[in-house]
Amino acid sequence: MPLLRKQWEKVVQVTSEVDLTFLLLRVFSLVGGIVWFFIVPLAPREKAILLKALSYFSLYSVLCYLVIFFRPSLLKRVYLVSLFLDMIFLSNLVHAETSFENSFFLGYYLLICLHTIYFGLGFGLVVAVFSAACYVISILHMLVHIQWTDLAIRIGFLFFIAVPVGLLTAKVKRDKDKVENFNRTLETMDRQRTDKIRALLDQERYLREILGTVAHINQLLITSPTLTSLLESSCARFVQHGHYGFSWIGLLANGKIQTVYTSEATGNPLMDPPYGLDAADGLFYRSPTAMCIRENRAVIRENDPESPDPTPWRDPDGMKGCQAVISLPLRAHQSGQPLGALTIYTWRKEGFEPEEKEMLDELAGDIGFAIDSFRQKESVAKLTANARLITKRRFSPLPT
Repeated sequence: MPLLRKQWEKVVQVTSEVDLTFLLLRVFSLVGGIVWFFIVPLAPREKAILLKALSYFSLYSVLCYLVIFFRPSLLKRVYLVSLFLDMIFLSNLVHAETSFENSFFLGYYLLICLHTIYFGLGFGLVVAVFSAACYVISILHMLVHIQWTDLAIRIGFLFFIAVPVGLLTAKVKRDKDKVENFNRTLETMDRQRTDKIRALLDQERYLREILGTVAHINQLLITSPTLTSLLESSCARFVQHGHYGFSWIGLLANGKIQTVYTSEATGNPLMDPPYGLDAADGLFYRSPTAMCIRENRAVIRENDPESPDPTPWRDPDGMKGCQAVISLPLRAHQSGQPLGALTIYTWRKEGFEPEEKEMLDELAGDIGFAIDSFRQKESVAKLTANARLITKRRFSPLPT
């Protein structure tokens, strides 16, 4: 049963109302023929012809619909074959009648209408031509008793039916195509709008996460007891953000990066400093970190798998999957010279958002200000300690 149900679903997908009309016409023709056989008084010869025609019609109809059921893709071919067989069946019925006024002739009109609706005007006219030929052949034995005007009217109507039905079908098809194109356009617009809204929501959620990271690090600027704990905690907090895979802070001294803080709790993935900034033949010279310090601006670089990362890694394979890197100068104030650089690596395929860059740039300024503040405090503490030592020595009693 499941297999039959599945096969039926395939048939439903390739059929339409016209296919149902074909089926109903076939059933109606079969029932009508049987009723005609039993009700209408016919000569033995006519009954024999009608019985054979009905048997033949029933058999090939069942075969046609069995083929359609098991091979839905052959639907149109089956209709073309059945058209040929229908013409033979209908012509036999017309031929079996002894009167020109028999109603079996109307079957040609039904065949022309159905095939014109299904295949279009051109095919409908072809069916009309074959219908006219089959009809004339079927009534050859009665031609001497038929007025040519009656015959011309009947044959003419075969074509008069095909033309308006074909034109109407073409118009309906054009209107249907317009409606379907309009619906597809609406679906595309709706899908694009939905995708855009989803992207905006994802972007908003992402930027909120960044904002949370920035707020946390700003809190560290206030609560960290030492510069080392501040910078190490800041790097560690960056990688807690879902898309950041690694971050590090390098501090300048004597024109080189002499001190490095990373987000790794154990084991530094970077080679030991110092890193020179001005040696053009050195690998680090082309790194975003070196560029941002030399040019005193934020630098973003998209990852290029074909080009090696100029950052001095111990194991470059550790950064596989990185999509982009941003380096930001750390300054005591906006117009000051860099004290170092903050570098962050993201695994997010879209890279860094413009709003994200602005927030990180502002945060780098706050970190630079904190570094300068810690250094000033250290300098003041050293000066104070030296002053106390000098004072102590000056006022201490001389040895006897």
